Amino acid sequence: MPGTSTHPASRLPHWQIAFKSGMRIDKELKLLTHWQRFIRCCIHQTSLGRRLLVCLVFLGCLTGCGSDGPALHGVSGIVSLDAVALEQGSITFLPLEGTSGPNAGSEIVKGVYSIPKEKGLVEGKYRVEVRAQKKTGKRIEVGSPTPPGTMMDEVVEAVAPRFNSQSTLEAEIPPTQESLDFDVSSK
Repeated sequence: MPGTSTHPASRLPHWQIAFKSGMRIDKELKLLTHWQRFIRCCIHQTSLGRRLLVCLVFLGCLTGCGSDGPALHGVSGIVSLDAVALEQGSITFLPLEGTSGPNAGSEIVKGVYSIPKEKGLVEGKYRVEVRAQKKTGKRIEVGSPTPPGTMMDEVVEAVAPRFNSQSTLEAEIPPTQESLDFDVSSK
């Protein structure tokens, strides 16, 4: 009978014949890009191919579409507590209404903090919280799950609530000056 073949491959779907023999039988396949043929092969060929395709799609999602998003600004400065450089603490910038960026923060060491540009802030207004702890000089029992009688130094917040949990400090990003300095008090 004309047009029929006794070749074992003739019982395979046309896409399998095309990929197994390296020939392009179907006109549609001729128009497809290499990438499209690869995807079609992965979907129809093997479970390994499907796994590979899923991995490629996942990696594509991780890398994104090339958009870097809004510009980030690095911020640094000096923090003083009662007019003396804060020995150790933390500073956090929280976006105010109208600013769509994430929070950012930094450790304060010997009065200095620095948030690098890659972890920085988008342009806008931020509420600033400064935190530091100080020892009271008292020893207190730690409690469960430590063994009874375990003692530790008592620590309290060194910075007044109006500069952390109830902060009224605000900052504009990007800053108009090189350094964003803050002078907070313990009272």
